[in-house]
Amino acid sequence: MHTVTVPGDSFESLSAGFVRDTADFMIARLLRQDSPRLLHPGDGFGRVLAWTWRERGEGPARQLVADLLAALRTHHRQAHEIEPAVTLDELTADLRFALPGDMPEHERDELLAAVRRPH
Repeated sequence: MHTVTVPGDSFESLSAGFVRDTADFMIARLLRQDSPRLLHPGDGFGRVLAWTWRERGEGPARQLVADLLAALRTHHRQAHEIEPAVTLDELTADLRFALPGDMPEHERDELLAAVRRPH
C-alpha cells in the first residue's frame, strides 16, 4: 500500500463523501431487506475506520462513526424511511464484521468500546 498526503480540508471533503456513499449503500440495502436488519457498512468502511483509528486516533474514528450514524438517522434524504431508526449499538454490533480480518480482537474491542463511549 502506498501513502498519499492530502491537505486537511481535502481530507474532510473526502471523508464526508465517503460517509455519504456508505449511507447510500446501507440505506438502499435496509429498504430492500426484511428483519433481522444487517447494518454491515461494507469492508471499505471498516478499512477506513481501522486506518483512522490507528493513524489519526480515537477522536477522528469516533467522528467517522458518528457522521455515519447521523447520516443513517437524519441527514440522508431517505433516513426517515428507516424504521425503527438505527441505533449506535446496532451499528457497532455489525461494524465489528467490517473491520479488517488482520485486526487483532483486542484492538477491535478497544475501537468499538471507544466509539460507544459517551463524550
